[in-house]
Amino acid sequence: MGSIIRWTRLAAAAGSLLGTLASGPAWALTLQLGGYSSSPLATLASSGSGITVAADGTIYVSYGADPQGIRQISPAGVESPWSSAQVVDLIANPSGGAIGAGVEACKCLVRVETNGSYSTFAQDSVIWRGVALGQDGTLFAMGNLNVSNGTQAVYQIDAVSGERTLLESDAFCCQYVSLAVGSDGELYAIQYDTYPQLVVARFDGSQFTTVVALPHGGGDLVRGTEGLLWCRTSFDYGSGYPIGEIWVINSGNADATLFAQTSWVDASFWGLGYDPDRKRLYIGDPSHHLLQPSPVLQSVTGGLLPARSATWGKIKALYRGER
Repeated sequence: MGSIIRWTRLAAAAGSLLGTLASGPAWALTLQLGGYSSSPLATLASSGSGITVAADGTIYVSYGADPQGIRQISPAGVESPWSSAQVVDLIANPSGGAIGAGVEACKCLVRVETNGSYSTFAQDSVIWRGVALGQDGTLFAMGNLNVSNGTQAVYQIDAVSGERTLLESDAFCCQYVSLAVGSDGELYAIQYDTYPQLVVARFDGSQFTTVVALPHGGGDLVRGTEGLLWCRTSFDYGSGYPIGEIWVINSGNADATLFAQTSWVDASFWGLGYDPDRKRLYIGDPSHHLLQPSPVLQSVTGGLLPARSATWGKIKALYRGER
């Protein structure tokens, strides 16, 4: 029976693919909430590892250890090189430039100036994995002590001296997945509650406290407006081929809502960034060898709050063809 269901799903996916090919180019992004619209902003040579948006609307795409470093995209969609800094996570600085978590070999945080030049700081025994920055310039970072599978901890960092103050730590090497400072000025993390359940948690001054469980897990936590946070993930509904997803988290109501999915299976969004001043969400759309040969940066605009919640029944119905 399971094989029949899987082949039925694959046949449906194949039919959808042929229909898309016949009708012309398509994007991987399918919005699941009303009141929003998306449009391609820029076509990139390769998928990045992260997205952040500067105060002037410039989008920065980081590429980890790739020699491309960090590239910039104007609000009009013009792409150009910005910095040769190699970072695994990047956050735009409200005062200009950006701060990133350096690649593993560096064991450093990276300060990138507005002209793309960069310098390292907080370079010691921590392999930094992620950074978050408040509107007041307060810097937070997470990382593993000494080795990649060592104790993981979250710190507040002095952005000038690099001196760190421990906020919370866990012996589990992968306890903290992503950090973000919300529109309320509070520090949030995607972290494990009881493995494998991932949750969004808020730091209450002494420890992280669960706000909401993430139905399909998640990472790449991004600040929105009006108490909203965004994250991306991928989930296998039983076909053996995962679907990329974007979820929106309402920290005030403590709920998570399915916002967008990839239009084809076995695909994942590669980046997520939000411009709170212009209320614009940027999503890294994956490439497809037939439908979309190159990755695309999508720009999403529209409503501020979710128009409806996606219940478990609704999510399952999407994959039974019950639209």
